[in-house]
Amino acid sequence: MVTTYQPMLHTTAERELQSLESDDRDTLTEVLKDVATCESPTQHKKTKSLEGQDGLFRVRVRDMRAIVTLEKPHLKILKVGYRRKVYSDVDSIHERLA
Repeated sequence: MVTTYQPMLHTTAERELQSLESDDRDTLTEVLKDVATCESPTQHKKTKSLEGQDGLFRVRVRDMRAIVTLEKPHLKILKVGYRRKVYSDVDSIHERLA
């Protein structure tokens, strides 16, 4: 049996995703769907553990990043943006889990 996760966007992450250029938004959305269908999303080639942030992972697509966490059966997408800005307030990202 293959385990899949259901992508779930935080409301703020949804606004952040909508603010991306349409091609970037579509590409990132497709990669996030691919990550969610992996048996082990943390082992996906585009996913890496976020240093100093227990339980948070980043999904990298070109210059875009999505910060996610796994809570079965959901792949929670907490923050989305371009690399130069997405990490600026990463320490407060846990507030979006509440």
